[in-house]
Amino acid sequence: MHLTYYLPEEGTLELTYMWLPTFIGMNEELKGEIESIIAPLVIGQVLDDELLRKIDEEIIKVIVGKYSISGLDKYLSALSGVEDGNEQEED
Repeated sequence: MHLTYYLPEEGTLELTYMWLPTFIGMNEELKGEIESIIAPLVIGQVLDDELLRKIDEEIIKVIVGKYSISGLDKYLSALSGVEDGNEQEED
């Protein structure tokens, strides 16, 4: 799983805020800051797994930079190992 989720029918990339601690996932100001940082990375790019990993890294940098919580970086990084059932199977 990535910290973002692509909705192709809407053409949007959304933060997977439900997996974040509530005080982070519901922070509209922080979500806006994250959006402004990742938008230049995705506009006009193919959203492949490599780019999504890079986006995850940038999101983690922003969040960890805002909150000095021991282990937060490890928690956020560990989310990549969670399978949420939305992964598309490759043929």
